[in-house]
Amino acid sequence: MPSQQDFSPWILYDTWFKKYGDIVHVKVFQQHIVLLGSFEAAQAMFDKNGALFSDRPYNVMLPLMGWDFNFATHNYTSRYRRHRKIFHEFFSPSAIQKYSYVQYREVESFLSRLERTPEDFLHHIRHTLAAIIMDITYGIRIQDQNDPYISIAKEAVSFLNLAGIAGSFIVDFFPFLRYLPAWAPGTSFKRVGAYAKKVVAQMVDQPFDYVKENITDQEVSSSVAGTLASRLLPSPGRDSEEEIFKNVAGVAYAAGADTTSSAVQSFFLAMVLFPEAQHRAQLELDNVVGLDRLPTLEDRNELPYTSALIKEVMRWQPVAPLGVPHSAPCDYTHKGYHIPKGAMILGIAWSILHDPTMYPDPERFYPERFLKEGKLDPKIRDPDAAFGYGRRICPGRHLSDANVFLIVASVLCRFDILPFLNNCGEPYEYQIKSTKGLFTYPIDFKCKIVPRDVCIG
Repeated sequence: MPSQQDFSPWILYDTWFKKYGDIVHVKVFQQHIVLLGSFEAAQAMFDKNGALFSDRPYNVMLPLMGWDFNFATHNYTSRYRRHRKIFHEFFSPSAIQKYSYVQYREVESFLSRLERTPEDFLHHIRHTLAAIIMDITYGIRIQDQNDPYISIAKEAVSFLNLAGIAGSFIVDFFPFLRYLPAWAPGTSFKRVGAYAKKVVAQMVDQPFDYVKENITDQEVSSSVAGTLASRLLPSPGRDSEEEIFKNVAGVAYAAGADTTSSAVQSFFLAMVLFPEAQHRAQLELDNVVGLDRLPTLEDRNELPYTSALIKEVMRWQPVAPLGVPHSAPCDYTHKGYHIPKGAMILGIAWSILHDPTMYPDPERFYPERFLKEGKLDPKIRDPDAAFGYGRRICPGRHLSDANVFLIVASVLCRFDILPFLNNCGEPYEYQIKSTKGLFTYPIDFKCKIVPRDVCIG
């Protein structure tokens, strides 16, 4: 039996909820923090009062690092809505259908890489998801190894992952420190911010500039950034529009691969630890898809167990267990609780998705919890908390979900995922542990990936 999740912040908060209830208030220096530990509390705050609680708390490090281009961190203003409207144009459920050829091509390539070098499966996961989003967003086909665009994005996102957790830097609690000169004691965050800002600017500017320079190329012009860049041509000098277009493309590029990679890595870990779920999904896929092709998005409605397995992956190890913080714009009273103006409000996805009243035995990986009489049970709540809440729910979730489905279903058709054994035949010691940060990933692990004894063309 693998060792359990280490004592991460979300585990600590979960113990608080069990002791004090589903709304917990803490104060760190002068910052009020309200933690929500149930779906009902998060829904009441972020859905039913979405007009009031859709702002983000001010984070000093994000602009210092250049991450203020990311509209997901903006307050719920007209500028934010403009960004999101454009993003939705390209990533709504209907819009993403035109990208399926890219997804199918890259998933096929992923399977080939997995067969050649299965030991590099973690790299192959990141590479495949990056290849999909780079092609969709910019019409750029990335290199198999050491792609400069991907290297820059990975480094830039690492800074967001760090700065996105309140308290990572002392300036989070003492904002006045940002006015001190960089040589002053206690201002090392300024040097981190200055370096990060250069990396983030490269991530946002370089691929968009490439698109503008190659706008006559068919593959580039039909991409998200190419479509947006073409709108600038009739009216050069529209700097504000170009900035918005560049921001939208940059957000899609930066977030599209990184967070989805976490879910796919968790899938591989789950298949090693819970082989009975793997076998049942493979049986369903063999019966529905057959042995002479790979699954398509059109097959999904006929694959309830595989769909339930994916839901369970998202519930079992949520990508952002702490959620993304909201902010209280004014004093507010909720069920007798006073929430002060400026309070940071977090819907703790881990606790919501491990609520034993909705998901009995929540530590267990059990896709059957989403099924009833062989079909998806509509009474069991989807693990949407993994994508945020209310008006600030992740707008890229539809593409992410489609990518996860295609990768999971295709891998299960082609391969068995087995426990890793060392040269002495001893089993690898698995741990259910995650990295720290705004987005989390399973701690690097090994597994044995072998082609199944089936005939798939």
